[in-house]
Amino acid sequence: GPRFGFAYTVDGKGDFAIRGGFGVNFAGFDGSSFETTPNRGPSLPVTVTFSRAESAQYGLKFPAYNEDMVNIVLAQNRGPQASTRIDPNFQSPYAMNYSLEIQRALTPSLMFETGYVGSRGVKFNLGRTFNPVDRVSGVRPNPNDIQGTYLDNSQQTNFNSWQTSLKQRFSRGLALNVHYTWGKALSYAGGDVGAIYLGDSRTLGEDFNNFKIERSLSSGDINHNLSIDWLYQAPTPFSNSPLARQILGGWNISGIWRSRTGLPLGVTQTGGRPDLVDLDGAVNKTCCSYGN
Repeated sequence: GPRFGFAYTVDGKGDFAIRGGFGVNFAGFDGSSFETTPNRGPSLPVTVTFSRAESAQYGLKFPAYNEDMVNIVLAQNRGPQASTRIDPNFQSPYAMNYSLEIQRALTPSLMFETGYVGSRGVKFNLGRTFNPVDRVSGVRPNPNDIQGTYLDNSQQTNFNSWQTSLKQRFSRGLALNVHYTWGKALSYAGGDVGAIYLGDSRTLGEDFNNFKIERSLSSGDINHNLSIDWLYQAPTPFSNSPLARQILGGWNISGIWRSRTGLPLGVTQTGGRPDLVDLDGAVNKTCCSYGN
């Protein structure tokens, strides 16, 4: 899509500059979003979900295997139905990226850079459950239809960050880069453009008609990210000796050190999310310590 950028030198020497830009990038369709397992027949969906009342009605008990369920589903005579349904007006997702930063030369070889970097995703994939069992009545809105996944372009994502770098160009045998990002990513269902079971997508909306209540941290959200990389050219011992220069000269030492805060913890539960009031009483904090 369209994009533009600018750079403006504030001082006469070129040691202080302001840079910014804006761009639109489109993503192609991910084929896995539209692929499902071939049906055994027009009246046999890929997946069928039974509520507690429906399980009691059909006498289902654990364990139940696919072969046991085929005749039950066919006997319902629902007609051709798909467990995954897709908005026929599906469009390509796109993201708007923007930044505004300042760069300042502190010395002839040391540069400081800081500024805002963000993006907004539009028309990203969003999967949510259609015809789920009502949480109060236990009855489906349409008892003649199955429960499944509906996919459209309703998801939007936002990423806002402040990024700072200190860059030492190769000087006196040393090159050094320090990068720190403070940011936050928000979305409805993880924030990916791929299929709901891949990548950074997660969970399905609880309320089909009110998916915006799902807005939360994206799967890839990292609040703090710090990285340091360096390259050091070691001096050559006995540099006056041609043999020493060939064997002991030209050695470089480099490394990368990274530290970041953890990724969001995604918790899902079959049949809905729990209402958690007493966090300390509900979570066993000693279950997953080292050695336990």
